[in-house]
Amino acid sequence: MSEGEGKKTVVVDLAAAMMDGLEFLGGLRLYRLEGKKPVVCKDFLEFAMAFEQDERTVALTKLGETEVQTSFIGIDMSAAATLGRENEGAPVVFESLVRSRSGGSIAERYATWEAAEAGHRRVVARLERGEKEESEG
Repeated sequence: MSEGEGKKTVVVDLAAAMMDGLEFLGGLRLYRLEGKKPVVCKDFLEFAMAFEQDERTVALTKLGETEVQTSFIGIDMSAAATLGRENEGAPVVFESLVRSRSGGSIAERYATWEAAEAGHRRVVARLERGEKEESEG
């Protein structure tokens, strides 16, 4: 088998895994928005289509050269989800990201649109007080 044929096989295998149970993502659940409510996607294609179409920005605030953007990310980032445990609380599918010239950092993550709005206000208030954000990564 040539190198090109091997790459085609990997791409086909990857696409098949993404379309069939999301094994590629380690079983993480993917979500789309229905209004402001996260709803589980039945497959990767539904997630991808919704991700392109949904309005995902909860809030955007600029503070000089720093920007705080809170968005729906659609991937459950809760500890239970990343450990493969289902039904252990609400999915964590929103996050606030702080961007500045020095880079970006995740400030907070949330389960609901309303919690994301409140969290965005908290992050902005901390930055306005001169507090630094700690990166989760």
